[in-house]
Amino acid sequence: MSTPQPQAEAKPEIVSPRASHLEPEVKWDSAATVLCGMGMGFLLPWNAFMLAADYFEELYPGEHAESTFASANMAALLGCMFVMLLYGTKMPVGFRTVFGFAVLLASLLLAIPTKTMGMHVFLVITVGLGDALTQGSVYGFAGQLSPLHTGAVMMGNGASGFMVSGLRLITKAMVSSLYGSFALFFLLCGVQIAACIAGWFVLRRMPAAAHLDSSLTKAGWAKCFGGTEEPKDAGVIFTELEDNDAKVHADDSEAGEMLELAAAQTAPLEEEKEWMGINTTALKRVFLDIRLPGGMVFLNFATTLAVFPGVTVEMQSSALGNWYPVLLITIFNGTDMLGRIVASYLYCAEPPSKQALVRFTCARLIMVPFFIVSVHPRWLTSATVGFILLAAFGVSNGFVATQAMVLAPTLVPGESDKEIASMEMVFLLMCGLSTGALIGSALQVVFDATGGTLGGA
Repeated sequence: MSTPQPQAEAKPEIVSPRASHLEPEVKWDSAATVLCGMGMGFLLPWNAFMLAADYFEELYPGEHAESTFASANMAALLGCMFVMLLYGTKMPVGFRTVFGFAVLLASLLLAIPTKTMGMHVFLVITVGLGDALTQGSVYGFAGQLSPLHTGAVMMGNGASGFMVSGLRLITKAMVSSLYGSFALFFLLCGVQIAACIAGWFVLRRMPAAAHLDSSLTKAGWAKCFGGTEEPKDAGVIFTELEDNDAKVHADDSEAGEMLELAAAQTAPLEEEKEWMGINTTALKRVFLDIRLPGGMVFLNFATTLAVFPGVTVEMQSSALGNWYPVLLITIFNGTDMLGRIVASYLYCAEPPSKQALVRFTCARLIMVPFFIVSVHPRWLTSATVGFILLAAFGVSNGFVATQAMVLAPTLVPGESDKEIASMEMVFLLMCGLSTGALIGSALQVVFDATGGTLGGA
């Protein structure tokens, strides 16, 4: 009598690493390329406003435009992202994506002729609105395809800062006039956003998007606001099975299994409750499934923003002078993108385990004390140590962020739940950024109270 072979242990925490309607093999395709470009695009307008700080400082001397823009944008982004989390799925994904990028494009173009601080602050707020619309939509779409496609969006995020920085340097070198270089810079950024809008319509015609419901059409709006088709009762399903018996050769037991499956699929829909148009049942259900990667992406970005760039730009090197902070920021941006690329490659088909995500996220906390003692008190002043710290911090930030973002959509079944999972992850990411910024400000207060500023002991 043969001994039964033990079966391979399943991964119960992973529901759907690959969308069922797609080919099992995961590889970089044209959809991933477009999504990478979109990931680069929705961060581009905000980066453009920050990199045009020289123009705004000259236009509004003494008004601290950069910090004002940052506060206005973050408040608008968090508020709009929260509203999108509650009501975003009521709108077709195509409308959210196209309208969001259109808002970003209009904000860039209108910023060129604007000469008042209040209007520029308003445009920065509209950038927050456009970001909220596009980020949740693009991540939600990518999460329905595969971990690789979510990783492609993350890679685009990482490349955005590099591309915008290079574009600003080129325009500043080409045009001697500060306003002229600013105008050319924002126009070229607008071209990239226009390409993202065109990219969505190209993406909609790719096989990867064929399963999505029609958007930007009357049918798409009707499904969102008019409800879905009423589920058929068991009697209707049984009648259809009998009519198609000759084609599928379904016996009674198979029909019974299908009836049970149909009942199981329709039951949760009947139990879902809404409050003020918000599907609270779905939001809660998805959050419980993705709470671990959500907590880790929050912790990851809170850790990063607590020390970068607020603390790290104050690290000093007598040999490199004022080039040192610039080099540190460049190293962080470059290694952050590298971490995203590595994670996207490693987890292109199968997402990371929850245990690996927790270990990598918590390991980053070890580096925080080293950054603090490099600034106040200045116990670590070696430029080499600073470069190593920032490189490790950048790689780990991009790696962990990509791990968390690709894992979350695979923990829930169904396309609608995957979209909600991605939107919840983006919201938690934003909350992590805000929390980290507050922690960085608190560190400044502590350093002031203990005998020095971040600029020196």
